[in-house]
Amino acid sequence: MTLPVKDIDLVTLVEHIFANDVTPETSFDIASTVATAAVSFAIECMANAMGKLALRVDAKQGEVNFAGWDVTQLRNHSGNAFSMTISRKNLPGAWNLGVQFEPMLSEAGALARQKLEDERGPESMDDRIRRILNTDPAEALFEANTENFRPSKHGDMLKKIAVTALKTSAGPASDMTAPPPGVSSKESMAISEFNEDPFRFEGSWSGCALTMRPARKAESRNDETKWKTSCSGWDCVRCFTGLQFLFVMSQIITDAGLRPAVSAELNHMLPRRLWSSLDQGSILHEEIGIASVRDGGGLVSKKVLQVIEDIMKISQKDRSKSGLNPEVS
Repeated sequence: MTLPVKDIDLVTLVEHIFANDVTPETSFDIASTVATAAVSFAIECMANAMGKLALRVDAKQGEVNFAGWDVTQLRNHSGNAFSMTISRKNLPGAWNLGVQFEPMLSEAGALARQKLEDERGPESMDDRIRRILNTDPAEALFEANTENFRPSKHGDMLKKIAVTALKTSAGPASDMTAPPPGVSSKESMAISEFNEDPFRFEGSWSGCALTMRPARKAESRNDETKWKTSCSGWDCVRCFTGLQFLFVMSQIITDAGLRPAVSAELNHMLPRRLWSSLDQGSILHEEIGIASVRDGGGLVSKKVLQVIEDIMKISQKDRSKSGLNPEVS
């Protein structure tokens, strides 16, 4: 377990690891742990704001601009999943943000659900397990009927967030493509390929920077501890890419006036100790990532990127692996 988030002393921790832990041999692993914790904590704080952003883009006919970034909705799928391209005019490199809300029944869906349960009658535990493990034709038909579900709205619970780094050109007149700032070409996907399937939420794919399921209210608000999420299966290099995206998203959230949503989530987290599967020494490294985001108000600031870059500087060979670029604005 970490210390309560509000009690982590960032300055002391950074001084400690540079005096005792960081060497050319350990710098990349330590920076990876810091980055993973920073991404995990930041996206828990920012997820609700990203959901609000998705609904705002949808309400604005699918296009807005914040902090110099154009946020364009590709299309709305069944009312509860949103896919948005985030790009800058006349500059290469873009991101895709996928936001999926938990499906909510419409009035007609609630009636259809009740009818389905009435027809099914009382179930034993064995019957329920058998139905879950084996496709129920009636259930499949119910789920496939979009009229059974209403469009997502403010207050609905997020189900999943997915982020992809995209290679794009600087404009119609340019044939040269490049990934977003601070991201390597191998950690990104051509936008033309991505747009063949713009609703990617499950599994992994080229350019996938992170995927996460926000913690449920019972865990994040009522329990004394909260389980952290990971970024794309604990792939540390992708966590560096995810951190670069969250740096951009932090600017967008700020310009969109959505920081109060981030602050609300952060405030729920401040008194909590976070669970970790790592040893106590590595938990200290995680606490650096968490506290860096905490001091940024739940967002990823240049300070977060700079802390990691300073660790990477210990080994010039390892430094090139992160691709972090704290100078991007």
